[in-house]
Amino acid sequence: MSKSKRKTRNPVVITIIILILVVALFFLFFVHKADNSSADTISVTSTTAYYDTDLMALAQDEDGVWHAWYDGHVATDFTGLMDNEHGTWYVENGDINFDYTGTFEWRGETYNIVNGQVQ
Repeated sequence: MSKSKRKTRNPVVITIIILILVVALFFLFFVHKADNSSADTISVTSTTAYYDTDLMALAQDEDGVWHAWYDGHVATDFTGLMDNEHGTWYVENGDINFDYTGTFEWRGETYNIVNGQVQ
């Protein structure tokens, strides 16, 4: 009967690999979070869904809340900038965010937003 030999790994190599993984996770979580912690800046490179903003509209619902509409529904997964006859607006999760003042990156440009409106 032949015995198969099982190769064991050096505990030092395993410790080094674990240490590298811990440092990588620390960097991804804490350093990335610190880079995005500015209270007056929002940076969005894409929305959670793709919308052709030319096919969307900003309009109020029956309660007077301004929404981004697409195909008869509020686009709750849309975040970006949209225009209407009153100006260009910062839309967050399908609603104009009138509380936001700061900067916003959209399609390679940085915009100044005051109370939800592009200045």
